Amino acid sequence: MEDQDRTSRGAAEKEILAAQVEYGYGQLPISLVVNLVNGFILAAVLWDVTILPKLLVWCLVLIAVTGARYYMLRAFRGNTRGAQFSYDTWRRYFALGACAAGLVWGLAAVMLFHPDSFPHQVFLAFLLGGMVAGALPLLSSVDHAYSCFAIPIILPIGLQMLLAGDRIHLIMALLMVIFAVAMSASSIHVGRLFNDSEQ
Repeated sequence: MEDQDRTSRGAAEKEILAAQVEYGYGQLPISLVVNLVNGFILAAVLWDVTILPKLLVWCLVLIAVTGARYYMLRAFRGNTRGAQFSYDTWRRYFALGACAAGLVWGLAAVMLFHPDSFPHQVFLAFLLGGMVAGALPLLSSVDHAYSCFAIPIILPIGLQMLLAGDRIHLIMALLMVIFAVAMSASSIHVGRLFNDSEQ
C-alpha cells in the first residue's frame, strides 16, 4: 500500500513538473520579445549620453543570450516527443536561461548607469523594475526561475543607488529593496497557486 502511495505521489509530482515546464516554455516567446524590445529602447535612450562601445557590447550580449534562449525553446519544442526527453532537465535549462537574462540586465545597471544624469538613472531603474515586475507571471511557474532572473537585476541597480550616496538615491535604493521583497513574495504565492491548481 505504501509503495502504491509513493508511486502515485511520484507520478503526480512528475505531472506537476511537466505542467510547470510546459507553461514556462509556452510563455518564453513573450519574454524573449520583451527583452529585445526593451533592450533596444534602452539603447535608443542612452545612445547619445553613454560610451558607445559599452552600449554596443551590452546590446550584443543581450542579443546573444536571447538567441540562446530562443534556440533552447526550439530544442524543447522539438524534443517533447523524443525518448531522451526529461522535464527536470528542461526545468534546469529554463532556470539557467532566466538567470542569464537577469545577469544581462544586471550588467546594464553596471555598464549603462549614467553617473551624472539623474533622469537617465531614473529611466534605467524604472526599466529594470518593469522587467522584474513583468517577469512575475512569466517565470513564477518554474522553481527558482524568477529569483534567478530578479536578484541579478535588483542587486546591481540598488548598489548603484547606494553608492551615489545622497538622500534621494538612498531612498530609491530602499524602495528597490522593498519592491524586490514584495515581488519575491508574490512569485512564491503565484508558484503555489500554480501547483495547487495542477494538483
